[in-house]
Amino acid sequence: MNGYRKTLKRLTAALVAVLLLLPCAAPALAETFYAVVTASDMTVYGEASMSTALGSLPKNTVVQITGYSSTIAKISYNGKAGYAKVKDLKRVDETAKKAVLSAAAPVYMSAEETGKSVLAPAGTKLYLLARSGDWAMVEKSGYIGYVKVEFVTEVGDNWDAAAADAAVGTASGTTASGVTVRDFEAVTLAKTKVYKKPSTKAKALGSLKSGAQVTVKATSSNGWACIEYKKKYGFCKLSNLREGTASAELPDPDTLVPTGKSGTVTSKTLAVYKEASKKSKKLGTLKKGQIVNVISTKDGWAYIELKGNYGYCSAKGVATDDSGVPSGFKQTDVSATVISTDARVYASVSTSAESAAIKLGTEVKVVAYNDSWACISQDGQYGFIPVKLLSKASYTAIDGDGSALQTLLKALLAGGYFDAVPSTSYNAAAIAAIKRFQSACGLEQTGVADQTLQRILFSGYAPVNELLYKGLSSGEKGENVSRVQARLYALGYLTKTTSLDGDYGTTTVNALKLFQTASGITANGAADTATLKALYSPEAKKLPSGTKAADASSTKTSSGSSSYLDSVPSGLASITGSLPSHASAAEKLEYVIYLAQGKLGKPYVYGATGPDKFDCSGLTTWAFKAVGVALKRSAYAQGYDESFTKIEGVPSLRRGDLVFFNTISDSDLSDHVGIYLGEGYFIHASSGGHRVVVSNLTTGFYNRVYSWGRRVL
Repeated sequence: MNGYRKTLKRLTAALVAVLLLLPCAAPALAETFYAVVTASDMTVYGEASMSTALGSLPKNTVVQITGYSSTIAKISYNGKAGYAKVKDLKRVDETAKKAVLSAAAPVYMSAEETGKSVLAPAGTKLYLLARSGDWAMVEKSGYIGYVKVEFVTEVGDNWDAAAADAAVGTASGTTASGVTVRDFEAVTLAKTKVYKKPSTKAKALGSLKSGAQVTVKATSSNGWACIEYKKKYGFCKLSNLREGTASAELPDPDTLVPTGKSGTVTSKTLAVYKEASKKSKKLGTLKKGQIVNVISTKDGWAYIELKGNYGYCSAKGVATDDSGVPSGFKQTDVSATVISTDARVYASVSTSAESAAIKLGTEVKVVAYNDSWACISQDGQYGFIPVKLLSKASYTAIDGDGSALQTLLKALLAGGYFDAVPSTSYNAAAIAAIKRFQSACGLEQTGVADQTLQRILFSGYAPVNELLYKGLSSGEKGENVSRVQARLYALGYLTKTTSLDGDYGTTTVNALKLFQTASGITANGAADTATLKALYSPEAKKLPSGTKAADASSTKTSSGSSSYLDSVPSGLASITGSLPSHASAAEKLEYVIYLAQGKLGKPYVYGATGPDKFDCSGLTTWAFKAVGVALKRSAYAQGYDESFTKIEGVPSLRRGDLVFFNTISDSDLSDHVGIYLGEGYFIHASSGGHRVVVSNLTTGFYNRVYSWGRRVL
């Protein structure tokens, strides 16, 4: 009973296709099927000569046939091989009628309600063997059971549609019109309610945690999914599901599932063995002219496949087609990248064929293709993969500034990986986003957007960052909270770097409320999936003009043409709060800016080098010292230090460059220094402003006295 229960639980959720019995004698590597004993008492023998009887089986027993000839059938008997007369057997799908369970029903081992049972869900596909009074004897995948007749509905040839109608119709109380039969595994993207019917007004059966694994039986055109829930059926929003498994990483394939090359048996007879040795078990014999798949050859042996069965034979007995190009395919020789986390390699051009998972980002060689499938080769073996799951697009690696980087960052933003405003600057925020995406894809975290990364990112199959489908809860702390705060900072809803504390408290709630109001979302301060999706959209709304940020103080900050700002303009603040190990130049510069912006408002004192008061060169010296760069002490010495590249025009400045000004009428042109932030802004310790401030060098006083820049890193 335990085996029966386990099998029913496993198989009632599947769309099972019974193997067809060929009208002619089967080859040595035969398929298996199920048959019913039609004799009143069938004798089972221990060998094909039928000289020694092992026992007998009563009428209506279901057996598995593993091989046969015109008169003898090889069957599985008590876990061993047995032999019986073909005339005493008849295959199940020839004897029985197709049926489905119209509602969830208990299936018993015998025709009595007092026996042990297992609950089978509505829509379970069965073979109806016989009826007797209130009971129906049914078969599924070699197991016999008994169920009340009232639950069994006979169907015609369209078995799958009938099963879907029964399953979905029973659960919803409606017919299955507009329903697509699916049957796939999925993962919940957020906490998900499950309803008795496909309506939020229906009775709630319960809820699933974010990341829960579910089996989807059908989907509807109006956005609902019918799922298995607590041994019954329920409904949830399809938008809350992602097709695939709960595991973030797929296992590495041991090898590709091979199809090999077409081979023809040239020997009069050819023995097939379980292993590459004549001493191993003999599986059978092939005849001259039979076609097999030759997967590989080694040491005089050929590893072959026939109808899903595998074995070894003498390599001399098989002639192969050396082209290796399947019929109907075009030959090619290109490299491609696997772009889906759910990709599998199949033994033939069918998703029902034997298969193995292949890792996202794997580079493969495509040797042939048609409109739907690609034949790929790896380590001398062949397999098939849907063309749509491969990309051979050509991309140039991105590891510097430019418009291509900005396009990349927009895509990373939409996927929930980038927290700032996409720009042409290859800075620490950009590098962090690239590394974040590489980590999600199982790629080496280099910070360089190579061709493999771009093929995945722009494929339409790119994985979404967990932040977007998990959401956050008020009071939560950690890196994801810091990331949301950084995004709010970039859009102007937060203005102080001290607000980027990783604590989802009142300030963050208020900032989210401001964003939700601007975006037309219910302003509840919740970092739910809808809010986060809008927040990480390239079209996300910035803080409306005239609206105060959530952390704005009562002290007025300068803006417009005024020389001094007490906060970093939206999108220009650094969120790199620590210096990464083996930091790149861009990451070091972001850390320099982070340190400097943390000193906004600190007093200007001539000759001071921090950490609580500074003059102009004291601030730059202090900040760059933290990343291992020793600057000369005065603005004059820094401005004329030829060991750093001189930048003549403002348009050529990059974020993190030093900028110099001629603020005193004397013989030199480098009297004042600051750190360039981008978009014309720089941070500096100002004697005129009496504190550390942000100013703009494209207008007003600082535009008139600007001299040049120096590229330190």
